[in-house]
Formats: sequence, C-alpha cells, structure tokens
Amino acid sequence: MSTPEKSPDTSPVIIYDVKNSIRLELGEGTTLSEFITPEKIAACNALVEQAANDFFTEALDDLEKLETLSQQKAANSSIEQLRTSIYTIKSFAKVLGFTLITETCVHCLAAIDNNSLPEKKKRALLGELVKILRVAFNHRIRDDGGAMGNAMLDSLRTLR
Repeated sequence: MSTPEKSPDTSPVIIYDVKNSIRLELGEGTTLSEFITPEKIAACNALVEQAANDFFTEALDDLEKLETLSQQKAANSSIEQLRTSIYTIKSFAKVLGFTLITETCVHCLAAIDNNSLPEKKKRALLGELVKILRVAFNHRIRDDGGAMGNAMLDSLRTLR
C-alpha cells in the first residue's frame, strides 16, 4: 500500500525582524551602545534599588497581616486573606530576586494547601515560616541571606 503524497504547505509565512523595527525607531545609524548609555544603566539601577528598598516598607502591612492571621483559627476568609498577603509578598520578592523571601512564601502556600496536615500543625508550621519572613524583613535580606539565610533555605528545602 502506498502512502498518499502530502501537498506542500503553501500557507503564508510572516517574519518579524525586531532589529529592523528598533532601527526604524532609533534611526538607521544608531547603535545600542549609543542608546543604552552608562547614565541610563545607572538610572535603571537606581530605580531597581529604590524598588528593593520600598519593598520592605510597602510589604510590611502584608507581613503584619500574616503574623496576625497565622495565629487565628482557620476560617475560609482568613485563609483567603493569608493567601492574598503571601502572594503579594511572593510576587514582588520574586521580581526583585529575593530568594529567601520567595521560597518562604512558596512554603507558606504549600502549608496552607496541605490538606493532610492537621490544622494545629499547619498553623504551627505557618507560624514558623512567618517568623522566617520577619527575620528577612528585619534584616532586609535581599537575596538568599548569606550563611543565615542559606541555613533557613536548607531547612525549608528539607520540608519538600
């Protein structure tokens, strides 16, 4: 039995050349080194630095909500408020590259969603995780936190 011949694909192909689009905007002879100057890089770095500093002030309300809610008896409304506060902290921490805070938030969410864990243990675990977040906030730990942060991360990773 012979296999039927396939007809060639005649659908149109659209190609986008991003470099040409940029060149049209900047001008044909413009190089990226002219456009991305050390001054512009420094200005961007200053914005990122400001965002990192602002994180610890702006997210403080969410941390305080976590501290309060993690001690309360479980109710659907408090669980959703916990989840919202954790996601808010986690989202900004991840964008800024704050590994310790991001991973701690991931574990907080896992604790909340772990239906096989008894409620009392779930609250205790959540309380300990929130304490780690408090340490990270108090010390303004921006990355993995050096030796102290790495020890905390190692202990979190053993929970997986």
